[in-house]
Amino acid sequence: MKREAFLKKILVGILIISSSLLGEGPESFSKTLHSASAKSPQKAILYSAALPGAGQWYADSKLAAAIFATLEIAAISGMLSFQDRGNTMVSDYESFADGHWDVFRWLQGYYAENATEETHNVYILLNSRRYAFKEFTETYKYLPDPEDNSYDIVREYHFYENISKYKQFKQGWDDYEQYKNDPDYANSIKRSSPNQETYAQMRYDANIFLKRSGYFATAILFNHVVAAMDAGLRIHRRANGQDISFIPGAAPLISQSGMGAIIKLEIQW
Repeated sequence: MKREAFLKKILVGILIISSSLLGEGPESFSKTLHSASAKSPQKAILYSAALPGAGQWYADSKLAAAIFATLEIAAISGMLSFQDRGNTMVSDYESFADGHWDVFRWLQGYYAENATEETHNVYILLNSRRYAFKEFTETYKYLPDPEDNSYDIVREYHFYENISKYKQFKQGWDDYEQYKNDPDYANSIKRSSPNQETYAQMRYDANIFLKRSGYFATAILFNHVVAAMDAGLRIHRRANGQDISFIPGAAPLISQSGMGAIIKLEIQW
């Protein structure tokens, strides 16, 4: 939703500045609109802002239309692919957490070891009532010993983040008791047991894929903006006897994270 709102603002901005970019004054602007092509730069901008390549097609620049449309398809495909994979990995790590971390075990261990230890806020459910954690700590010691299934915790984004990042939730992991005296975990600032470590890595991997999806979403936005400005300039410059040419290029990219390619597109007018 935020990206869509940002895109709308960008497109409105394109329309606002298009007059100053496409015409040096009323006489020049009139010349553009009434040129032999009789095509409107504003329409070209709107077409490519909505669908990259459409404005270029309108301007009779078929190669440019194909390039912008191909970039759009590639960016959308990349965004959806990484998003789908990332969401699947999110479901996987949530299932892992639900199977290996227990709120009742956490509360028993939390109060047994250090009841005054600060913790990031979570919401506890007890007999269908929701408690903020600070509120819960004030009443927990006065409650009758409940059955295991009387407790639950609100499982939302911050919960799944908290049990990954913070040692305050260590007692909830099913292998914590086994490894709490292991030097590799007892002296660690971040991780308390192998299952917490595995879970943290699963979240990290999922976030990498979701971030890559975000990069492709940014590329989509950029493609819309560039295509819109390019389409308007094509109409304007051709009306003044000028033309625009594309020079595509590519270079291999090798990094520690893998191999890929850098694609560039030089525009000359």
